[in-house]
Amino acid sequence: MIQYIIALAVATTMTLTLSVIFYVYHKKYEKITFRLFAIVVLILTMMGSMLNAFTYYIDSIKTFLSTVVAFNISMEIMIIAVVALGYLGAQGKFKHSKTSDLAIDFLMVWNEGSMGIFLFSLLLPGRQHHISYIISMVSGGLSLYFFIFPMLVEMLYLILLTTESVVRTKMVVLLIASLSPPTLLGDSTFLPFLLLAFLILMSVSTAFLLWQGFIKMTGGKVFFKTFFWVILILVLMIAGAIFGLVSPLTFYASWLPFAFITLGSMTYYFYLALNGPQS
Repeated sequence: MIQYIIALAVATTMTLTLSVIFYVYHKKYEKITFRLFAIVVLILTMMGSMLNAFTYYIDSIKTFLSTVVAFNISMEIMIIAVVALGYLGAQGKFKHSKTSDLAIDFLMVWNEGSMGIFLFSLLLPGRQHHISYIISMVSGGLSLYFFIFPMLVEMLYLILLTTESVVRTKMVVLLIASLSPPTLLGDSTFLPFLLLAFLILMSVSTAFLLWQGFIKMTGGKVFFKTFFWVILILVLMIAGAIFGLVSPLTFYASWLPFAFITLGSMTYYFYLALNGPQS
């Protein structure tokens, strides 16, 4: 029971913290300073690296060496972040740009991914140091409800922050497509029902995209150029689902590509949200 309380506390804290960072980023977008950028980088690096360290500690054989390694992981990653920020600060030429947004985007996604993998290792501990469990931990951590539910909360919150219509359309399409992944409850008897829900939602998201593109934008090259990445993500999600169904590999190995596609979708989604009111 204690593991589930810890899992809920971690997921809630992470989701709330990321929401606050997104809110501040939007409010300050027109005048993001090096100080704000540095604070956000340090907070995100600290959270993600600590989750990585705890995951290693949970899933490693408990020895003095493994304990030392676990608690040094976060310190080493923090050193990298501090050195990078020190270099930028020493240049005295920091200017907020899309590159800055991309850096924050990757740190955001790293936090979400680290959270999902940590919660999987906490709630479903397995055979330490076995490659099969590592695959299960990564695939399950990025595909099960431990990761999906906080992700959906973030996605919905970010839509509410977004005011630009085209960006909001992209985000709505991706949100609908992400509502019911087939792997949501793992290798359970609900898999066929979740697969059916996934297909229905993919159809709805595609129909909404086409309606926006061909009715509001009159289709053509402008539509495909504007929504290229959204269309690509939808195609990859379908391909990942097909691979998961027909693959002869174990459940988690079969759905590993789908898990990485979900992570890629979230990366693009967060970048849309981070790219400010002028997106």
